Amino acid sequence: MSGGDEGSELGESSGTVGTGKAESGFDSFGNGEGLSGTVTAEQLLDLYASVGDAGFGGVQDGDASGSGGSGYGGFRAADDDGGSFGSGGIGGSAAAEIAVSAAAAIASPIAPREPFDNPKDGLRYTWIPPGSFQMGCVPQDSGCSQAEKPRHGVRFRIGFWMSRTEVTVRVFRAYAKANGLPLTAAPAFSKNWKHVDHPRVRVPWQGAVEFCSWTGGRLPTEAEWEYIARGGDEGEVYPAGDMLRRDDANFADNGEGEKWEYTSPVGFLPANGFDLLDMAGNGWEWTPDEYRADAYASPSNTESESAAVQTRVMRGGSMYSERSSLRVSYRGRSNPGNRLFYVGFRCVRDAAP
Repeated sequence: MSGGDEGSELGESSGTVGTGKAESGFDSFGNGEGLSGTVTAEQLLDLYASVGDAGFGGVQDGDASGSGGSGYGGFRAADDDGGSFGSGGIGGSAAAEIAVSAAAAIASPIAPREPFDNPKDGLRYTWIPPGSFQMGCVPQDSGCSQAEKPRHGVRFRIGFWMSRTEVTVRVFRAYAKANGLPLTAAPAFSKNWKHVDHPRVRVPWQGAVEFCSWTGGRLPTEAEWEYIARGGDEGEVYPAGDMLRRDDANFADNGEGEKWEYTSPVGFLPANGFDLLDMAGNGWEWTPDEYRADAYASPSNTESESAAVQTRVMRGGSMYSERSSLRVSYRGRSNPGNRLFYVGFRCVRDAAP
């Protein structure tokens, strides 16, 4: 789709946002794609989120020239003769109030939300802002498998919250008691589940789904998990940078003097850029995605609630994992029915309670 026709309307009539290069609108939606039909302030902000501050020009009332950004023009707010985005894009007859509201939202970055303690599970949940990132193998990482390629863009239009730590033994015990559920056998290293501040492992995938639903949430998707683990810095191999130091995570080959032989207390190691803890090591974390080795080669929705799915994606690595498995792009997998002593989980919520 080329740049929009001048003179088309913005609002209840029709309009088009072009997707050409800098001189003809936006290229953020890929080749030949764009917005058509009713173009709202929300869609304008959606475009803004995809190109960032550097890619948006001025928003002018009655002036099609615009300024700033990487060649993207402003849009006309009150001129029936037709406006433009660059040399093509949004047509004229745009309501001034839409222009004003869009301009105000663009000028004001999305305010961070305060963390909250979920009254259901007692865990602290941290706000994850909307944004975009490149998912998959980073260029400097020589350890990637084909399942981590090709690297591709992912964008989240709205933010959400994630539990700052993995679900702990103490929290899961309270959940089981409240719902009359039996406790599964504890691993040998935590007899009778004595390590109450450690991640609750040996929970099958369906058990994790049910726990998150009880808390008012869900499991994070594979893409959400990687976005969060990167903590706002999408170009690094590990959550803490291109190198993984012994004190960055609880994993198998972190050298002499390691603090824990098995799981460690949650929240013991430094937080990432989103203030999330233990995004590498300690316990693998379930996602709702079906594992497919070619998922990145032909992107599609891999989330599935079907009981027929034989392999689910896990992320993050565990205390038994080698260093390479703690790379942010690494895709672990397991049968969803397994109760493994090195697999835990955490939940996300789409709304605060």
